[in-house]
Amino acid sequence: MRVLCLHGMGVNAAIFEAQTAHFRSLLVDFEWVFVDGPTECEAAPGIAAFYPPPYRCWYTTPTTAKVDSAQRLISSIIEREGPFDAVMGFSQVRGSSSTIRHRLIRYHMELL
Repeated sequence: MRVLCLHGMGVNAAIFEAQTAHFRSLLVDFEWVFVDGPTECEAAPGIAAFYPPPYRCWYTTPTTAKVDSAQRLISSIIEREGPFDAVMGFSQVRGSSSTIRHRLIRYHMELL
């Protein structure tokens, strides 16, 4: 099973990978694909003390245009690096999960 892993605001793919290491170790036969958000930002609270920059996010403020841009970027990641069977997301991307899920389903359907 391939899982697309999308970090939250103020961390990055490597940090999210470290934060989820124990959880992921319990799930054998999974492939975890971590990607970075496009924009640099401030560290999430408590992160800078343990992890070095850069800290990233999918958008700095949740305007319609910026959220739509992030969803288009995630769609392009799915098309380029997919197929994926699931998405694991935190913080910013949780609000986009239904759109992402729809795009995953559509992408799988197009492969059939």
